[in-house]
This record gives sequence, C-alpha cells and structure tokens, in this order.
Amino acid sequence: MAWKLIFIPVALLILLGTGMFVFVKETAPENPQINAPSLKFYQSDAFKISFSYPDRLYLQERIGTGRPGERLVLVLVEDTPGNRDLIEGRSPLATEEPPSITIDVFQNTKGLTADEWAKEDANWAMGSRELRPVVVGDVSGISFFWDGLYSGKTAIVTQDRLVYALSVTWITPDDLLIKDFDALLDSIKFE
Repeated sequence: MAWKLIFIPVALLILLGTGMFVFVKETAPENPQINAPSLKFYQSDAFKISFSYPDRLYLQERIGTGRPGERLVLVLVEDTPGNRDLIEGRSPLATEEPPSITIDVFQNTKGLTADEWAKEDANWAMGSRELRPVVVGDVSGISFFWDGLYSGKTAIVTQDRLVYALSVTWITPDDLLIKDFDALLDSIKFE
C-alpha cells in the first residue's frame, strides 16, 4: 500500500510533465522570424545600390559634392526624436552625432582600388592599418577597424567607377548597431 502512495503521485507528475511538454511544443511558433525586426528597403538607381535595414533605424540621405564629382551620403541612426533632430541639424544642443551606420558613395575618377582608397580615407589614419578582406554584395574589398570619438569599422569596395565606404560606429562592442551593420552588408546589392 505504501508503494501506491509514492507511485501514483510520481506517475501523475510524469504524465503531467509529458502533457505540458507536448502542449508547449505544439503551441510554440514554428517561424523563427517571429521576433525578427521589420525591415525597410533603400534603393538608389543613380548610385547603383540597394539594401534593407531594420525599421527601428532612421535613414537620412544627402547628395552633395566631395572628392571629385557627386557624392551620396546615407546616415542611419536609432530612430528617436533627439537623434532625428541631431542629424537633421535641428537640435539646440551642441553635441556629437550618435553612433551610426554611414554609407558614402564617391565617384572613382582615379580608378583606385579599395586598398588605395582606404589609405586616403580619414579613418585610416586612426585605424589599425591592418586591412582585412571583405565581400559586400558579391564584390571583394577591404575592411579595417579604427578608434576616434567612437570605435568603428569601415568596409570599402569599388564597383563600376564608384567607391562605396560603409562604416559603423559604436560605444560598446555589444551595441546592436554592429549586428545591424553586418546584416545590412549581407543585404547589399550593387546594380
């Protein structure tokens, strides 16, 4: 009789545990993308680039002149009213811009390679000076790390007489912006 007092509660616990396991397994979402961020899409036919980025980022596009010819500058920051005001020039505060992802597209009138262009980049002077190979949008290029006000990484590729300098800045090495940058690089297409 004593064994029944022990056996029955143990059997009920096992049965209850198995039932919970099956219930949780069958009601759990099967789509791993369920917690993935919603994405926005950017495309510039003039500068032959497209990519996707998380909708929690704000993108500012500027077209101007710089090194020879027309230049495209894209800045992506966490989408907050304060960050929008800063990068749009409306902030009353005298402060630095927040950590960001930037994409600069230049005319490559000299026909420089990615390596040669990197050595003319202002961040190169602050960098590790160790070039690492990188592939962006099926185009081979180089990347390097650097430190200034923020830590940063720049990837440079050349394609069809254009130079693409893609950078990310961060305060701590676990900043989400670094993962956003890597995902953005993976999504880039050059036309």
